[in-house]
Amino acid sequence: MTRPPVVAASPNQAPWILGTSPRMTTENYVTSSPSYLVDSHCHLDYPELARDLAGVMARARNVGVGHMLTIGTKISAFPGVLAAAEQYPNVSCSVGIHPHDAATEAETDAAKLIELARHPKVVAFGETGPRLLL
Repeated sequence: MTRPPVVAASPNQAPWILGTSPRMTTENYVTSSPSYLVDSHCHLDYPELARDLAGVMARARNVGVGHMLTIGTKISAFPGVLAAAEQYPNVSCSVGIHPHDAATEAETDAAKLIELARHPKVVAFGETGPRLLL
């Protein structure tokens, strides 16, 4: 089997990687190939991608990407993350606060994150955790 080339929807995105989604179903499997690629970390709510979301999704599909996980970086921006996930059956999302944004985000506790994570499009917590610069 020939795999599609490794590409990204924008120059700033990490390369697509292989994987699966815990909530992947035949309804949101969008490629005809028995294997597909998953972008496990993208930011479809970021303005440079959101303004051409249909184009981003088409380019991803054309290179064999069958599922995308768009990552929440701020609770205040989560509605945009969720909206991107709700717009496409092959997009899931995470909820969280990037460590770089923690000081400027409103106080959020675990109960709030768990509440947001109950949405069926949410499959992960992230961006979370410490970042270490070596």
